[in-house]
Amino acid sequence: MSKIMLTREQVADLLGTSISYLASKKMRYKLTFYKDQDNGRVLYDKDVVDAFIVAKMVKKSKIKRRLDA
Repeated sequence: MSKIMLTREQVADLLGTSISYLASKKMRYKLTFYKDQDNGRVLYDKDVVDAFIVAKMVKKSKIKRRLDA
């Protein structure tokens, strides 16, 4: 089974960010990527992106619960 890979544009759309923010140093440390040696394209593993989104949602819900208490 092959992994589903996403482009920078697809990941930026999923996260609701710009492509330049996704390419920033801050995001490089949070979300791992792969660089295609043949054409230099940056690709992201869909499973990793999905896990990042879930973790981000959990963190926001914990913060919201603390503020509501």
